[in-house]
Amino acid sequence: MQISVRDYGSGIAPQVKERLFQRFIQGQGHRGRSGLGLYLCRQIIEAHGGNIGVESSLGEGSAF
Repeated sequence: MQISVRDYGSGIAPQVKERLFQRFIQGQGHRGRSGLGLYLCRQIIEAHGGNIGVESSLGEGSAF
């Protein structure tokens, strides 16, 4: 099974995409948050034998 969530926002810069699923990493403009959300998603999904990734282009949005 594959589940995808897409938005059509500003997208994610390539240098940020490489680190996005690491602990305490935040996207631009997200002050005051812990930066754990995508890290925890990755941990849970991988614990169940799955994987998570992102496709994104600046100005075109992202798909997780």
